[in-house]
Amino acid sequence: MNERIRQLAKQACITIVPEPFDDASRAWNDTMEKFAQLIVRECAEHLESSVLVPNSEHSRVKWKCIREIKEHFGVEE
Repeated sequence: MNERIRQLAKQACITIVPEPFDDASRAWNDTMEKFAQLIVRECAEHLESSVLVPNSEHSRVKWKCIREIKEHFGVEE
């Protein structure tokens, strides 16, 4: 799990089970990670579809922002 997602989960009082863990704990961690990734993807997709840019330079900046957000949270393309 991405460290930033782990930190945010802790702030939200969501328990992320440390290793070694059983199947139920692994499933819980996987579910929480998937939930966080879906939120990040939704934000990136919203930025992609709703932010209009006037020229190609701004377009490059927008795509860099999208890429940086996904990388920051460890979300694959």
